[in-house]
Amino acid sequence: MLDLSVINAMFPPDLPEPDDWERRFRPRDLPDGAEVTRFAPSPTGHLHIGGLYTAAVARALAHQSGGTYVLRVEDTDRARRVAGAAEEFSRLLGAFGLAPDEGGVAGDGEWGPYLQSERRDVYLGHVRELLRKDRAYPCFCDKERLARSAGEQRAGRSPLGYYGRWAPCRTLAPEEAARRLAAGEPYVVRLRCPYEFPGRIRFADRIRGSVTLQDNGNDIVLLKSSQEELPLPTYHFAHVVDDHLMRVTLVVRGEEWLSSTPVHLQLHTALGFAPPAYAHLAPLMKAEGPSRRKLSKRKDPEASVEYYLSAGYPPAAVQHYLRGLANIRLMDVPTAEALAAPVRLDGMRPSGPLLDLPKLHSLSREFIASLTPGELYAQLLDWAEEYDPSAGYPPAAVQHYLRGLANIRLMDVPTAEALAAPVRLDGMRP
Repeated sequence: MLDLSVINAMFPPDLPEPDDWERRFRPRDLPDGAEVTRFAPSPTGHLHIGGLYTAAVARALAHQSGGTYVLRVEDTDRARRVAGAAEEFSRLLGAFGLAPDEGGVAGDGEWGPYLQSERRDVYLGHVRELLRKDRAYPCFCDKERLARSAGEQRAGRSPLGYYGRWAPCRTLAPEEAARRLAAGEPYVVRLRCPYEFPGRIRFADRIRGSVTLQDNGNDIVLLKSSQEELPLPTYHFAHVVDDHLMRVTLVVRGEEWLSSTPVHLQLHTALGFAPPAYAHLAPLMKAEGPSRRKLSKRKDPEASVEYYLSAGYPPAAVQHYLRGLANIRLMDVPTAEALAAPVRLDGMRPSGPLLDLPKLHSLSREFIASLTPGELYAQLLDWAEEYDPSAGYPPAAVQHYLRGLANIRLMDVPTAEALAAPVRLDGMRP
């Protein structure tokens, strides 16, 4: 184990201790059974409809239990960060009625900041603590060394990773590690995995029940290269620290993270944290002939959340539809009833729901038909100002058209006459 003076010299001298962060980010004062959920997108591109689906489920579960729904932006991957993406997340969530109770770029809330790039000292303090407990170590292997190891592993059909004879820095003598640190050699910090030959791990998933997977046997990177001006943690480490300190009780996320859960549970144990509950959502699917495939950002325009706004789908109908994908019992009830009903995890299927735009069209028509002419006019005007400003529809002409939709006899008379004529319920079509 490295000497404490060597470990402390790796970090800023005024870095707070983990206990300081525990006091600052105190447990939340919430009723028993209240869930704290989070939506935690990475600003590396446009918001996917699957992300909106995740946010809708997470928000519903928090609110119906009397809890809190948080927006956290996981922006530690600076190489792939897209300018303005984090602000776009907040705009789109708000447009669909899924604004968070706290968090986002503005950072409203006592458990912030909510951009991971602004929480660097939080992570560094916890990395230092793992080094002090010999649960982590500095690794000096360069890209060439790691590439050679990966080639050997592929040739021998061994699992890829940093472990066993392919993990030379794990057994590096403390004196040698201290010398290399003093010499300014670049390094990353890795977890000292407790297993040389990992077995299988079983954990509970709130949708899938008992899940058994191969446990993690890899010394994963916790802190990226010291060559960076501001070294940041990896996603795996940062989100575990944040879920604990933001007092998240239920992690709702996509199925693609299921295989990473053993790593995340291992990190919770190393840090001395009680892990949250997990609910892994199946991916949204699309019919393609007789088969089904995952909805694709590259192939499918409807994969983008912006598509639904620009196409004019009412946000409330989209919310209704997403809830119906989660719990099929909500799909065929009126929108107001669907939005007021609880979303149940035990009503969700482990197979991916099919994104069915004709059904969304139907829900949208029914929702629009339920609006008063004034409500419909206001929503149409808001949409036109944002997505078709060149249309320039005169308000009186729009009112005329809406009256004509209600009573077809008014459609082909002059506008002044249509606005003065009574609207008759017995002239409306079922």
